[in-house]
Amino acid sequence: MRLLVKPLLFSILAFTFLLPEGCKKSTVCNGIPNIAVNISIDASLPTYSAIATVGGYEVVGGGNGEVVLYRSTPSSFNAFDCLCPYEGTNNYKAQVQPQPGGIYAKCPVCGSMYLLSDGSVSKGPATCPLKKYTSTFDGTYLYVTN
Repeated sequence: MRLLVKPLLFSILAFTFLLPEGCKKSTVCNGIPNIAVNISIDASLPTYSAIATVGGYEVVGGGNGEVVLYRSTPSSFNAFDCLCPYEGTNNYKAQVQPQPGGIYAKCPVCGSMYLLSDGSVSKGPATCPLKKYTSTFDGTYLYVTN
């Protein structure tokens, strides 16, 4: 009888540590679908006057492929996918929208707020940042790719 207690106790402990954590939303941060991004714009054109100064932003693209551009310094930009990482994988209406003042973008579905300076979450329920794309600026043209 004593020989059965140790293996049984070990089995119970091992099973306890292997159980899933429950039914909570995943915090895996790679749920935004990969789409081809290849944007080239002349940032000096009047069409893009919103990004002519530091702190300016512009949403480019259309449909489910929108990207928000944010001018972080005179010589650099950030580019983020507009799809909310918290709700966007299940709801394509969860497109973040830059807020007046150009500091934050907000998801109209879950209410999460993101900083446009780096894409990080400033208010949940989201825990993952906005998906960032590579951006290069040559002084005139802004290129955004993935």
